Amino acid sequence: DKEIDDPDDKKPSDWVDEAEIDDPDASKPDDWDEDAAEFIEDPDAVKPSGWLDDEPMMVNDPSATAPSDWDEEEDGEWEAPLIANPKCKSAPGCGEWKRPTIRNPEYKGKWFPPKIPNPKYKGEWKPRRIPNKNWFEDLHPHNVFPMSAIGFELLSISGGIVYDNVLITSSEETAKSFARETWKIRYEAEAAKQRGGAGGIVDTISSTLAGLQEGILDLYDEQPLV
Repeated sequence: DKEIDDPDDKKPSDWVDEAEIDDPDASKPDDWDEDAAEFIEDPDAVKPSGWLDDEPMMVNDPSATAPSDWDEEEDGEWEAPLIANPKCKSAPGCGEWKRPTIRNPEYKGKWFPPKIPNPKYKGEWKPRRIPNKNWFEDLHPHNVFPMSAIGFELLSISGGIVYDNVLITSSEETAKSFARETWKIRYEAEAAKQRGGAGGIVDTISSTLAGLQEGILDLYDEQPLV
């Protein structure tokens, strides 16, 4: 950026950046009970008829027997596994009956004073902007040194890829003309050979490069570089 925040600019100690404050004139209403529970037992609830207060929800399975290899001296006293109390299936419920809970109509929660606009609010503080000494703008990005060479760093696992006829120009017409004189001629010749069933120039070049690579690897195996 052309401008940056001034690192030496500090927020004044008396700067107030809180847009709202608690109303100092507000007070909690007298009937506001902060200790009231949020939920209470439903005073209108009635225990259903037929509720079995003395029956537990789970009982020992009366049909279960101790395994034949159970040794009380080693395994302890055997207890039958628990199952759902069959008496509770036909009853509205078993065990101690408790009133369901409902939201307390008197519950208001903790009281907080309302917010009002802060008369001392000055807005969000931001450091002043100063010129960026490291800012640089290239007004002529197209002005470059003449190019005498161009290189490609490629990684491919597919054969038959050839790059040639590299042209750098700012003229679309020059590019089209160069393509007609170079790429188009090779493309048409390659297409004709492929239609005739003969191997094209790409296949020839790929085969040559593959043979050259194999020769280099053989040479490396014989005389590895240190």
